[in-house]
Amino acid sequence: MFLAMTGLTEFWDVHDEVLLLHRGCLRYDRRDSWRHARWQVAPNPWEDVRVLEQAKVYCGEVYECMLEQASGLLNRIHGLNEPTSYWRVIVGPWLLHHVHVTYERYCALRSVAGDQPTLHTRILPEGMRITPIDMRHFLRLAASSDFFNWQLYSHLLRALKLPNLVMEETVLTPDTLRAVELQRHDIPRGSRARALVRKAVLGVTPSLYGVVAPRVLLGQIDMGAVDRLRLLLRLRSFHAATTVLLNRSSSDGVVRDEHVRHAFDGLVSRDDFMAVLISTLGEYFPYVHLEGFARARARVKGIWARPPAVLVSSDWYNDESFKIVAAESRKGGSWLIGLQHGGGYGTYRVLPQEDLETAIVDRWLSYGWRPVGPGVIQPLAHPRFRSPRRRIFARRRPRTILFVTTTYARYPSRMQSRECPLGRLLDWRDRFAQRLAPALHSRLLFAFAGPDLVWGQRERLIELGVPLRVKTIGYRPFLAAARIAVVEYNGTSALEILSANIPTVLFWNSHNEGLRADAKPYYDQLRVAGILLDTPEEAAERVSELYDDPLSWWQQEHVQGARQAFVDRHARADTNWLAEWARVLSGAVRDGERRQAMMADLPGDLSDR
Repeated sequence: MFLAMTGLTEFWDVHDEVLLLHRGCLRYDRRDSWRHARWQVAPNPWEDVRVLEQAKVYCGEVYECMLEQASGLLNRIHGLNEPTSYWRVIVGPWLLHHVHVTYERYCALRSVAGDQPTLHTRILPEGMRITPIDMRHFLRLAASSDFFNWQLYSHLLRALKLPNLVMEETVLTPDTLRAVELQRHDIPRGSRARALVRKAVLGVTPSLYGVVAPRVLLGQIDMGAVDRLRLLLRLRSFHAATTVLLNRSSSDGVVRDEHVRHAFDGLVSRDDFMAVLISTLGEYFPYVHLEGFARARARVKGIWARPPAVLVSSDWYNDESFKIVAAESRKGGSWLIGLQHGGGYGTYRVLPQEDLETAIVDRWLSYGWRPVGPGVIQPLAHPRFRSPRRRIFARRRPRTILFVTTTYARYPSRMQSRECPLGRLLDWRDRFAQRLAPALHSRLLFAFAGPDLVWGQRERLIELGVPLRVKTIGYRPFLAAARIAVVEYNGTSALEILSANIPTVLFWNSHNEGLRADAKPYYDQLRVAGILLDTPEEAAERVSELYDDPLSWWQQEHVQGARQAFVDRHARADTNWLAEWARVLSGAVRDGERRQAMMADLPGDLSDR
């Protein structure tokens, strides 16, 4: 039996029965290559949430051990003497995700090899190398690049030496080599006009920040442009500033230093997986953190004559410049504030990024929930959520059934709770459309946002042969025309639509034990009210039943009570959000300036350690 690890069907042995390591191998754009082959998908080892939770805990322990060791090595490489907390901000997000990515692939390979008597597969030559430029590039490669994942699988198989798996090294054609070369530099640059604007902004930024000396610096805060501007104006007494357009990295002019990269081989492992993980670090450590770090750090330090007292961001992953500013400022006493930036936080039982972010910052602002016990999490209303008094309804009676979709990466980038794998989610979506009353098919609009990631989601729906509509610009433009909304996943869109008080039907596998204990009562209330259902058939029948007059159901006291209790905890809205934000950030400025003064009084020049 041939083991297929990626969606590159031209490298499968279709003359033999094919075992797919995961559902992501079935690229829709290559369906003609696999539709008539003999294939089966290996069992998903992460279906059991208890196993997933154990993996998340283990990866967290490995991450902390590796971060401590890598911090010392990075100090030696760069001639610095920074604490682990400094490197936690800069390289911690990448390192945690690399641990999760490597462990997921490692366990999948061991699991499938343990279930089969004999397997054979093809691996990439050892000389093939795609090294990420920065965190943004790494996430893109890990989530969607077949070549990058094939490279990682090949590395792991060489290290594992599984006795029942025969490996054949692949000979690549010139066209394939050119495709790999493109992925080494696959960082979107935007339009030429945007590139020129970015260059101009970078040119004037040092002198601008040197004059303004902002006390509050806003990074990516997951807020509309108008609301961001209102917040900046409200904080004008602190000379608040933003880092828009300053978050691109580049490997241009960076020469790979093999001597530096081999230094990671000297890190100490505690078990077999850690030994394998260490062997990958020199290969996959982003350029911006090694060969390009001195240049990136010098550019950032040249901008900030005086560190801000408070730095605020909802993105501690992709903005490398902001992370360096934050790490440099924090060692001088500045406060770091994180923001929730999507659904799942406070509800998913397994969500490693929440632990990562709250460990980096001094305060982390949630959409309304707070865990039991002390900690850095503080609830705060967010302007993305509209209060019921600003309900989004068209003046004329809306007619559309708005189906809000999601998508998952073909290759997971971390261990976290999911309602179900995307392959099953696609099947559920089809089942909903087929069970919906035929008279309502013309009213059904599927709204997609984000890349398709070669799942062929739009094409699959069209193949159903029902007269539905498909849009690929997200769901918000269609809310005003929605008589009823349908949401298939536990995410941001469900929070926004429930907060907007639009009649809503949610459906997902709500009994998979993926929710936290303190969140379950709120979802149970939604289920009792008939808002949350467990199967696509139940959801379709519910929508068919409610379509003629959804408001008569939606406005019932117990339905509104369940909705209100949920949004008060998970999607808090407040017309006075701006004053609340200003109060919280003003207090943080005072705390940051007080700590900066204390740090300045300590012996030694701590700002340049």
